[in-house]
Amino acid sequence: MMNRIIRSTLAAALMFSVAGCSDDDNGLGPVIELTEAETDDLMEVLGTLAFEGTFGVPAEARTAIAMLRNPDVAFATVNVNQTLECPVSGSRHTNGSIVTNDEETQINASFTQTYTNCAATAESGTTWTFNTAPSLTLTINGTGDPETQSFDVTMNFNGGFQVESDDDRSGSCMVTLAWVMSFSGTDESISASVNGTVCGRAVSQTVDISA
Repeated sequence: MMNRIIRSTLAAALMFSVAGCSDDDNGLGPVIELTEAETDDLMEVLGTLAFEGTFGVPAEARTAIAMLRNPDVAFATVNVNQTLECPVSGSRHTNGSIVTNDEETQINASFTQTYTNCAATAESGTTWTFNTAPSLTLTINGTGDPETQSFDVTMNFNGGFQVESDDDRSGSCMVTLAWVMSFSGTDESISASVNGTVCGRAVSQTVDISA
């Protein structure tokens, strides 16, 4: 159930309509100028790349959550170092680790993703190509009781990149998103708060997720 909750939360959180005005410069150069619909389009593709298809939970996060939920898992460290092809062209590299504590009640994970000419196509038909500047970072921190199935999880997704589309739009973008959720293994639904910015546009909402 945990995997379904996290997957649904990521999907709902990334498929938002952002609000507010974008910054002219974020330290990486001129920010790409996008409408709200175009920002959603870009985030659809970024979600596919960062969360392995249709906003699914990253394999690294699935491993972390499984380790947290399993009362038989002793202190462990799992290292991740892999390069994957992007859907259209280019590649993305993920490097990081997952660490559990001796009491089997806490887990911390940190990963960096580096995109090199990494291209994918949105449902709208627009192809976006990403080059990280220098990387995107995903962190996961969780505490819980595997016996009672009570969990608290926070996730943070941060970083910057240069992006261009096949219809001649280009520029830089910074992403800073945070998810906070508390729930038990018997919950039929949970609420997750999502806050941050995408390409200079503010994000702040509560997402209700069915388990």
